[in-house]
Amino acid sequence: MSQYLIEDTEVYDPRLPMDGPSPIGSSDKEPRKPKLAFAMRSMRVFAEVIVDPKLVLSWLLATLGAPVAMIGLLVPLRVLGEVVPKRVAQRHVDQIARMPWAPMVVCALAAAAIVLTALTQRGILAGWIIGAAIFCVGVSRGLAHLSDAASDHGFARSDPNQNAWHRSANSAPLGLFAFALLLMLGWTDMFTFIALGLGVAAIIWAMLAVLIARFAVKAAPQACSLPTTDAPVSPEIKRWAVARGLLSSTILTPPFLILFGSGAQVFGHIWALMFAHVFAAVIAPRIWSRLSLSAGRILQVSSALVFAAMIGALALGQFAMAGFAPALSAVMFLISFAFHGVQASGDSVLSRLESWETRIAAKKLANTSLVAAMILGGGVALVATYIGISAVLGIFAVAALVSIWLSRGLSTQS
Repeated sequence: MSQYLIEDTEVYDPRLPMDGPSPIGSSDKEPRKPKLAFAMRSMRVFAEVIVDPKLVLSWLLATLGAPVAMIGLLVPLRVLGEVVPKRVAQRHVDQIARMPWAPMVVCALAAAAIVLTALTQRGILAGWIIGAAIFCVGVSRGLAHLSDAASDHGFARSDPNQNAWHRSANSAPLGLFAFALLLMLGWTDMFTFIALGLGVAAIIWAMLAVLIARFAVKAAPQACSLPTTDAPVSPEIKRWAVARGLLSSTILTPPFLILFGSGAQVFGHIWALMFAHVFAAVIAPRIWSRLSLSAGRILQVSSALVFAAMIGALALGQFAMAGFAPALSAVMFLISFAFHGVQASGDSVLSRLESWETRIAAKKLANTSLVAAMILGGGVALVATYIGISAVLGIFAVAALVSIWLSRGLSTQS
């Protein structure tokens, strides 16, 4: 099941069983602190909303004069950083769980490094330092998912009904809305305000490290076993994973949209893109759930939305309207709406698979497809300086067309 509303990725945690063995460390004797779980996860969600490579950090790097390639690499670095621990460190959960507060410390240090870099550095050096910092944030988040009390599932276990988990997850749009509103009011210049926000994120992560160290639930060794071999998956699931990977443009595009409109008022109105992102995050999950479409149909509609958004953005550039904030915000809305459609397709597929082992295999396949898409996206970012932003958006439009073709008649019942 998808884990994020506004976050950069849709990486599924292969350790989260739906009807299989209990999560690591779970026990009826564990202390349940739903209010604490809600507060801690809300703090974490708010910090991650601020340290956002799609919008906030992309705008910051553009302001610092970093190369286009470094701005385009922010999202792939964040996603690949999060996937690495799930691939490499998954079999060492017991060692990771001994220090569940460590990922939050790393995140706090990374956010502090970003603030210090923004205040003291410019150009390519600022790009490299902030890129390394966001990669560390991704790795730390992946490790936190594998650790016991620091992980999302550790918070969820403290509340049997997972009410705190869902309420705090739903607070992500509220956090971004508040941040965008303060930016729009303009009580100080945007650069100073964003730097202050990143400093607040560093403080929040430091506080989380203290809280986790104080209230962490100790893991029970070997309470959960993973399949030693991957269960076979049908060709339909493989086709779904590839089509889903092709729609990674829903998280790769926002930095390029900022660069696309950087020559005019969009650059000074980043809050407009944030509002579009929030609006989509609020209404899209509800609409997708009410439509009750199959996973293949959801991917087709999402692909069509991405294609329309890319063509719309290219049309704006053609008619010298790339800097028109309302128009580019509409493009951002379509992309964010499609992002939640990709999440909804994942929920649909996983809910229809018969066994826990098959779901684990499907999640790993989805992760592999996402990793491949991020590597390709990083390659596109590296050549963006030479081919231009319009060519990048064209590549994403072609990927959406291929996804439409792959999603035709897609059935994922087993």
